[in-house]
Amino acid sequence: MTGPITTYAEYLPYLSRINRTDYQDSGTQGHLAALARPLDELALKARTVMLARLIPHAPEDALLLLGRERGLRRYPGEPLATYRTRVLGAWVYWEKAGTLPGLAEVLAQVGFVGEVVEHWQDPDPEHWAEFSVRLLPTAPLPAFPVASLVDLLNELKPAHARLRYVYIDRGQHGWDEGETWDSSEQWDGSWDILYAMEGI
Repeated sequence: MTGPITTYAEYLPYLSRINRTDYQDSGTQGHLAALARPLDELALKARTVMLARLIPHAPEDALLLLGRERGLRRYPGEPLATYRTRVLGAWVYWEKAGTLPGLAEVLAQVGFVGEVVEHWQDPDPEHWAEFSVRLLPTAPLPAFPVASLVDLLNELKPAHARLRYVYIDRGQHGWDEGETWDSSEQWDGSWDILYAMEGI
């Protein structure tokens, strides 16, 4: 042998040569080669099935099944690579769902830095269950579909909370400009409003 044996087609003839007297004729070697072919096909199928259950290697149809098993749907227009990242992070998603750290981690998985304001600090007590989010893409063209961000945020939020505003920087601003949330409940920068609660 010059290297490791990786297939039955290599292994069976080699095994037969351990016995230097028998099984050396061409007919026996041909028979062993014929036996090796279906064994290699079976091994390939077994490997394919195994990889289909591993999130980093699963093909699209298998990944969708793995995601459904973990309670994660694929959003319209969501790239497969982004969905794969979210399925890989499913444990964090459910462990921290409904919390600010969980919201930040899942937003990072889909390519955004998020800043959350909880309106229970506002003077008007009617806003106690409301929150708003300002989003900054971590890349010029985020892979996750912007149109699905509101759905994602609503799935991540605590059950009692209500999403008031979603602001997004579409690339014309930097993150660190000293902009803060002001008393009029508007960001003091010309950020695009992606979503506003009905009735506002």
